[in-house]
Order: sequence, then C-alpha cells, then structure tokens
Amino acid sequence: MLNKAKIYVFFVSGCIGIYICATIQPFLVTLMNPFSPVATVTATNKLTDVYSGTLKLDLQLVNKQIDHLYLHSNEVLYNSNQHWQRLKSDDSSLPKTPQETVQKPAALKSNKFYSFSGLPRCLIYSAHYDSYHSVIKFVGFGPMTDNHLSTLENLQCSVDDGFNQSELVPLSVYYRISTFVPWQGQTYDSYIYYCTTHISQPTSVSLHYSKNRQNSVVKFSLDKVNERNGSKKYKFAACVAPIVLAYNNTKAIKHYITANTFLGAEHFYFYIADASDEVKKLLLSLSIATVYDWPLGELSNKTHSFGQKAASAHCLYNHRVESEYLVFIDIDEVLVPRSAADWASMVASLSAEHPKAGAFVYQSQMFPRNTKSANGSFINRHHLWSLQYLNTVGVFDLYQWSKVLVNTDRTDIVDIHNVRQCYPGYEIINVKPEVGVVHHYRLYDSLITDTYSYQDRYMSRYKESLVRLYRSMFYH
Repeated sequence: MLNKAKIYVFFVSGCIGIYICATIQPFLVTLMNPFSPVATVTATNKLTDVYSGTLKLDLQLVNKQIDHLYLHSNEVLYNSNQHWQRLKSDDSSLPKTPQETVQKPAALKSNKFYSFSGLPRCLIYSAHYDSYHSVIKFVGFGPMTDNHLSTLENLQCSVDDGFNQSELVPLSVYYRISTFVPWQGQTYDSYIYYCTTHISQPTSVSLHYSKNRQNSVVKFSLDKVNERNGSKKYKFAACVAPIVLAYNNTKAIKHYITANTFLGAEHFYFYIADASDEVKKLLLSLSIATVYDWPLGELSNKTHSFGQKAASAHCLYNHRVESEYLVFIDIDEVLVPRSAADWASMVASLSAEHPKAGAFVYQSQMFPRNTKSANGSFINRHHLWSLQYLNTVGVFDLYQWSKVLVNTDRTDIVDIHNVRQCYPGYEIINVKPEVGVVHHYRLYDSLITDTYSYQDRYMSRYKESLVRLYRSMFYH
C-alpha cells in the first residue's frame, strides 16, 4: 500500500514538473540567452526621449510586456515588472525598421583655417553664397591694417554650378569686423572677404593664387541658396561663443541649454576651440546641438575674444537657411523676456511694433556668481544658475555686454555686442530692459558691492518648470 502511495506521489510530482517546465521554458531560454528572442521584437509605440535624443519604445518580447526600452551608447536597458536589467550588446542586434531607427550622435564637424603663403597671413574658415548681393562671402582672419586690400591682389576665385565655371575674379574685403579695444597681443581682426558671381545657383568656389587656374588653393562647397522668407526648420536657434581654455563645466552647459530651451531655443550651434573630453561627449550626445571644430591653435592669443566675431559670422551665414532667428549668447547667459512668456511672443510683439526690424539688441543684467546662494541643494548641485544666483548689480548700458537676436534674412554683419549692419531697408532695434534682457551669470569680483546690489527673482517664477525640464533632459 505504501509503495502504491509513493508511485502516485512521484507520478503527480512528475506531471507538475513537466507542466512547470513547459510553462517557464520561454522565460528560461530568455535568461540563458537573452539576445536570441530579440529578432521577435516589434515596436508598438515610439516616443523620442528628451535626454540625449535616445528612443523610448514600448515593446513585446516573448509575449512578456516590457515597459520601457532605452537605447543609449552600447547598452540596452529594459524594464520588466519594475526590475531593470542590463543587456551588454551592440544595438545593431535590434531590428532597424523605419519606426525604430536609433539616432546616432552627430560627429564633430571638422573645419580648418586655410592660410595663404605669400600673403600677410590671410586665413579662411568657410565660404557662403549671399543671394541678396550675388556674392560669395568668406569668413576668416586678416591683419589689423587698413591697407589689407592691397595684399589680396594675387588671390582670386572662380565659382562653379556643377556645369559651368566662372572667370577668375579678384578676392576683396567685404567687411572688417574691427575691434574697438584690441586685446593685448592681438594681431588679427575678423574679416568677411568676398568675390562677385553671376551664377545664380553656385555649388562650389575655388580660390587661386594667381591667374593660372591650375594653382588652386582650396575648394569650398556651398550650401543651397537661401530662399529668403521661406519656410525654415527652426524658429529660434542659438549661436554660442567659442568654447576655450580647456573648458570642463558640463553642468553650466546643461543649465544654458535648459533655460534657453525653456524660453524658445530649438537648436544650438557650438564652436569648440579647447574643451575637456566630458564637454565634447556631452555636446555630441545632444540631438539639439551642432558642434564645430574651431581650431585656433596659435591664433588663440592673436585674435579678439578667441575669434568670436568670425564664429558669429559663420553661424549667421551657415545657418540662416534653416533658422528664422538666431540668438547670439554665451554659455553663462540666458535671454529673458520680461513683457512676454517666451521668445516667440516677445519677438512677435516687437515685430508688430517695428515691421522693418532686422535685428534686436538686448542690454545685459549681471548676476555675479561670487555671491552666496541660499537655494535648494538640487539647484546648487546642478548649477542651475538662473535659480541659484539672484543678487544682481543691475542692467548695464546699451552695447556694454549687450547681446543680439537677429532675423537671418535681414541681417548682414553681426558683432559680439551689437549688429554692424542689416540689409538695405531694415533697421536695428534697441530693446528696452522691461521688454527683454540678457541675464549674465559671471564671476566678476569688481562688480560686487553691498551698496548697489539687489535681488531679482524674475526667473524664480519658472522654478518648478525649469527643474522639471532639466530632469527630463539630463538627470536620470
């Protein structure tokens, strides 16, 4: 009797064991070989995550619901039943359907300064077609002299549209963006050179030393012709001053992007002359940033403000085709509307009042970072300066630290603290501080005195929204 009972128990146990194995077998296979079922993954929904432009997908994997999947770097992270698991794998193992393509970080756009021997160090960084004047503009550096034009007599250019090549025409000076107060040791100014062309759809331009076409110095590809007042990719984008001196403050960059994105910026253009690997990695991971190499080398101490005037010219000419407005502000600055909620509302109001406005100049309000902050630990820890530093020494006079916002179809020459000239028929508008002002968060000992500093809590009204946006973009 006892033996029959044992046989019965063994039989029932065996059946239960077989049932359990059959039930959990797919899960066991997944644990033993986590990548084998990847081929069965299908996306049911896609949402672009704000952080680093990665993709957030709702997936079905072996009939098990996975709440979220993040593709970042060479790691795949998925959450199943609230337990994070990490799969060390190249994301190439995932199916690349049109709905599920992972956006790769953009590479650093490599550029160089072309110098011309035999000339007093005329250097060219880029070439751009200006459809308004039918000229090719060249951005670069030249000597701080009034007779620089005579030194270019052996430098000529020819324009190509893919079918025809123009006759050689001389290179000349379009505009010298001179420095009012030269830096110590400065020997170069920023220049806009030009040559005329009758080709309406140029695709490239070549520079030559002499009348002999065979002595071509360098050939530049030209962007598509700017359709003036046409539809553009961005309403507002920001041009950032060159990053220099082994800059390594990634938190400051995150604050800059967060605050200006919150107020209206859709894209950022960075120029790296000298930055840490961490800064480069951060910028190249952002889908809302375009990053240029700005290889000054020995020019770092021989140009004003590390060639910022030339970088601004390049940003204007190179990106007017994709952005309706460009804002020129530094990493420690935020353009703050005072009479409106954001940049779009502010500019709409100003444009209605000034229909021929080509550019807007904003005065600067200094917030010294030397002062003590009493804000929350998260704000301090992550350098959210616009919420951290509230003590200000007031608004500076016009053109003293001022910054500009320009209509790209109407502005011709931009400078650091002002606009040199708009295209004919358009005007430069000086914006009153009560309409908009640039908040400048700067280390500046000489500006700190107890007698005339006061607190400005204007940005504090956006505290919850700014922290929430920062967390969604960078904090995880």
